[in-house]
Amino acid sequence: MFKTQKTYIKVRKELVENYNVFAIVSLPQRTFAYISPKGGTGPKASLLFFDRTKSTDEIWYYELVPPYKYTKANPIKFEHLEDALKKLEKKEESEVSWVVPIEDIRRNNYDLSPRNQNRMKIKEYIEPSKLIEEIYEKERGSKAR
Repeated sequence: MFKTQKTYIKVRKELVENYNVFAIVSLPQRTFAYISPKGGTGPKASLLFFDRTKSTDEIWYYELVPPYKYTKANPIKFEHLEDALKKLEKKEESEVSWVVPIEDIRRNNYDLSPRNQNRMKIKEYIEPSKLIEEIYEKERGSKAR
């Protein structure tokens, strides 16, 4: 999906230029952990949906975010993909789904990696006045020793 060697780029280019890659569903890291020979996290996997109708215009991505980790005893099930399939019908964009135009994919060496640009990362910042106050408190504490 992302490797930069010429052979990988050539395969991805041929895929999007000669087929309609209309959707990619990114599965969580541990989805196939139970098949990892050394008991690690298993391979990172994605589901690619494509047909022979035309070349790719855009790719709809979906990031599966389950409420728990998949294991051998608790494997992925069809029900876990229902939201993805429902959103795929309309190529609905959400916090876990987005569309990337083919021009962007070409510009990035045909990298098909699912990078969720819609997920909001909320960062909490300390107010500068509180930060300064904390520094002064620590400074006073170190002088008292």
